[in-house]
Amino acid sequence: MMPLMEAATLTNPDIPQAVLWDLDGTLIDSEPLWHAEQQQFVEHAGGTWTATDRRTLVGMTMIESSAYLLSRSPRPPTSDALEVSHRIITGVIARLKDHVPWCAGARALLDELTAHRIPQALVTSAWPVFIEAAIGQLPRDTFTLVIDGQSVQHGKPHPEPYQTAAQRLGVRPVDCLAIEDSEPGVRSATSAGVPTLAVTHLSATQVGAATRPTLDGLTLTSLSAAFHDARTLLT
Repeated sequence: MMPLMEAATLTNPDIPQAVLWDLDGTLIDSEPLWHAEQQQFVEHAGGTWTATDRRTLVGMTMIESSAYLLSRSPRPPTSDALEVSHRIITGVIARLKDHVPWCAGARALLDELTAHRIPQALVTSAWPVFIEAAIGQLPRDTFTLVIDGQSVQHGKPHPEPYQTAAQRLGVRPVDCLAIEDSEPGVRSATSAGVPTLAVTHLSATQVGAATRPTLDGLTLTSLSAAFHDARTLLT
């Protein structure tokens, strides 16, 4: 018996056997919320926050990013990276209460994959409390598995998050499709041997993955075409 694979994936090998989603910037456009909280923390502590700082934090775990915030803060209220993490997460969750900013096309694609019984996993550096706030309104069976920032020893761009997701789903990495929006995320997935669709305006050659500027209008058929392209780019 193969409980996860009794869906359309068994009859059509061109369809990924599992889809592994990033969260920030891929499913929900929460990055501006994180940036606002991070900038506020540093500036309140007498520091200066720049676009370079924002880019530096992309793909970091919460503890790593909090340590970086402390390094940019002359007068921080605490020197404990864990406490900084809780401050930032609390602020972002408060901003999410009124509105979850779904990325274009994300909800529709989630629903279509669920309808076709294709297993989906969330692979993110975020902590569980933030994940719950971000996706709590989705049906509980949307994700078969969640790999969060506390589930692995090494975060993105290390391959461990995606290796772990594929292993726990019981699917070969090459038979999964990762959906990512950042360079560290793409590196994490592709170095784990997972074909990847990058939501970016860059070209496939530049990022080493299949690309689309947005998920808007993406269907199972077009996702399968992206899966084919992504697998080709891994070989």
